[in-house]
Amino acid sequence: MKCRNNDDKRQVAIVQLQLALLDIPAFVTGLVTLLTLWRSYALVTEISLEIKRWKRRQLRNSKNGGDAADKVETFYTGSAIHRIIFWNFSLLAMDFPFLLLVIFLIVFGWRAYILKTRLEVIKDFWLRRKEIAKQALLVLFDLPAIACAVILLISWRSLSLIRQLRQLWEEKTEEWNRAKEELEREAARDKEDDSSSSDEDDVDNDNTTATPPANNQESAPKTKSKTFHGIIFGEFVELLVDLPFVILGMLLLWRLPLFIRHMIRKVSLFN
Repeated sequence: MKCRNNDDKRQVAIVQLQLALLDIPAFVTGLVTLLTLWRSYALVTEISLEIKRWKRRQLRNSKNGGDAADKVETFYTGSAIHRIIFWNFSLLAMDFPFLLLVIFLIVFGWRAYILKTRLEVIKDFWLRRKEIAKQALLVLFDLPAIACAVILLISWRSLSLIRQLRQLWEEKTEEWNRAKEELEREAARDKEDDSSSSDEDDVDNDNTTATPPANNQESAPKTKSKTFHGIIFGEFVELLVDLPFVILGMLLLWRLPLFIRHMIRKVSLFN
């Protein structure tokens, strides 16, 4: 950077003073981001890319011989690394509640497995956090659903419950396996496209790494209306509806065998 007059010198002094005021908070927030290891890789990668872009600008200016305005560093260009550090620290701050939710989900092992399966398919920044919050909310419904399932398993509706849950498990497993295979194929196509592009294009396209991703990323497949909680609560309602008739059937005394025989015949015809 070369100053040609006193105005350039004053501009450099003001810019450097402003950057010096940002250095201390940037150092502290950057150190915290690196020590947490959660976004340390993203931080180091984006800073290295910004350094490469800075070197390209310097090389381009030296070759083209721009005027003084091009050679004197501005506050915006000089604070690029500061913005990257502050952005990653803000993402870390936004991630912290979700990290607590992940720990909460790990306690409930079945939700941790489901979350792992979903996150393998969902790559969007905001959709991943939405999925974490959704799974944590579903835990609140899991506890009453488990209590209802225990009651159903010792009742006459146990076979219906087991059949529907097995069918739901097979459908969801097949659905997410298809989504995972599609994501792997798309990742392979993107890798082939990236390998054919030049290094300069790769660096220029990385200018958007410090901004939230767009909503055109791969998202989770749309879930069907039948859910784990819906099946259990629906069967439990059916159990409550059946219960008065079962109690009345037990009061038939000597007609109870005839009642059971007619019930078995009706069920066999219905099936």
